[in-house]
Amino acid sequence: IREKRIGRFHEELKYADKVFSGFVFARFMDSILLASLYVLIGTPLGLPYVGMTSIVIGITNMIPFFGMYIGLIPCFIILFLVSPIDAVIFFVVDMVLMQVDANFISPKIIGSSTGLSGFWVLFALILFGGLWGFFGMLIGVPLFAIIYHQIRSFVDQRLKKKNMSTELEEYIRDPVIKKRTRDKRLRKIKADAKRFR
Repeated sequence: IREKRIGRFHEELKYADKVFSGFVFARFMDSILLASLYVLIGTPLGLPYVGMTSIVIGITNMIPFFGMYIGLIPCFIILFLVSPIDAVIFFVVDMVLMQVDANFISPKIIGSSTGLSGFWVLFALILFGGLWGFFGMLIGVPLFAIIYHQIRSFVDQRLKKKNMSTELEEYIRDPVIKKRTRDKRLRKIKADAKRFR
């Protein structure tokens, strides 16, 4: 039993290493690509401080979802103090790059490095960002991916012990569960109708 636990612990450590290193490497590559795109677009437009703003945008892009906004605000303020027109151009360029990154670049590079849906990524950012601030926003997603994996492994193990399926789709298609869910909804609708009479 002891060797089995040690082997399982080793497998979990390998999974944690894969998630953390994959996530950090993917975010790093995405940030470098985004900063490079900003330099390639900002230089021909003649924007001031292209090097500084691209570095700030690249570093803050390591934070999922909110990072680009965190980098946008100080860069916009600095550029606005130098030239309001350049600040507006920077803002437009940055918004376009944000959309390109969020919809095309980031999903391709990051892909399924964590195995979490967008909802859980946002949940992890809010939870760990609230607990540990900036550091929590950096490590929150891979840390939550590991916690999620642990919970899912535990639930799958319990289901297998009871000879039940671990696939969600089978429960969705199960007519008994569908009938129970439908009956529950009907009872709730009737109760709500009585309450509003």
